Amino acid sequence: MPQMNGYIGRAPSDSTVLKARQVYNVTGATSTFTFASGYDVGFFEVYINGVKQVVNNDYTAGNGTTFTLATAAASGDVIEAVAYKAFNLAKISSIDTISGDLEVDSNLTVGGNISLGGTIFGDGSGLTGIARTHNVATDTLNVVGVSTIPVISGVTSIANVVVGGATTELIVNGDARVTGIFTVGTASITFDGITNEIRVGSGVTITNVGGADFVGMMTAGSLRVTDTTNSVSNTTGALVVTGGIGIGNSLHVGGDVFIEGSVTYEDVTNVDVVGLITARSGLHVGPIAGIAATLTPQGGAVFTGVTTMSNTTVGGGSTQLVVNGDATITGTVSFDISQLTSI
Repeated sequence: MPQMNGYIGRAPSDSTVLKARQVYNVTGATSTFTFASGYDVGFFEVYINGVKQVVNNDYTAGNGTTFTLATAAASGDVIEAVAYKAFNLAKISSIDTISGDLEVDSNLTVGGNISLGGTIFGDGSGLTGIARTHNVATDTLNVVGVSTIPVISGVTSIANVVVGGATTELIVNGDARVTGIFTVGTASITFDGITNEIRVGSGVTITNVGGADFVGMMTAGSLRVTDTTNSVSNTTGALVVTGGIGIGNSLHVGGDVFIEGSVTYEDVTNVDVVGLITARSGLHVGPIAGIAATLTPQGGAVFTGVTTMSNTTVGGGSTQLVVNGDATITGTVSFDISQLTSI
């Protein structure tokens, strides 16, 4: 025999029936009321000050949400609305509270949100779209507040991670691996796991083979280059600078120095050379205007002014000594008198 709980006759879906009740304390003339938990049309009753109203005569209830009184309730009236809800395991339309356990033998589909105050048990192997116990596989993980994960034993694969607000920190106590591009700030510092480069804006690039490219001026307290690559041109070597170099102190070079351009000395008092000086285009001594001495690449020497020499040997048998001005000799001059001319 079917159960009859709350009805005279057959209960809806022939199963246990639950009641949803809502009380309204009227403070002004009101005709239409909203039933918060909803109702099934035909299984809904209205009471005014304890007196049951007759449907379609005293009130109408046809949309499952609101009901309207034929005569507006007055201030001070107490209206009670009762909805009889059939509890059918095949289809549950609305339940406010379940005080005991709920066991579902088949699938459970929830179209809204699930709020949990306890613990989810199981290995989570069938969960999709949210983080599960060991392996996290999700497109987006949004963490608002503090999230504590004691141990992640497998591989964590997350496409997008949003952590809290502007002041929230992401703290990794162990190792962290990013196989793609990791950007700090608004595209200011980029760790590229694909090309294995670190880029600071567009001005600095550090490669995985030890190279570093700087665009603009670089200021360093101390710069040490440990590479031993020899330089054979202006584009090779351990350190290549495409622009000029300004040195405010001393420069020490332990190897050879090759200069493809000109070397200009300013305010040089002494030139200390151990070895041989080779001047390919000659040697000029003195200011540009009125050179005091010139040594030519062909072996000639021109002196302007007085020249003092202790011992001088000039050329070979056919070499001449030409003095365009005066010549003062304080010692002895030996010569072949037969070779004297223009005396």
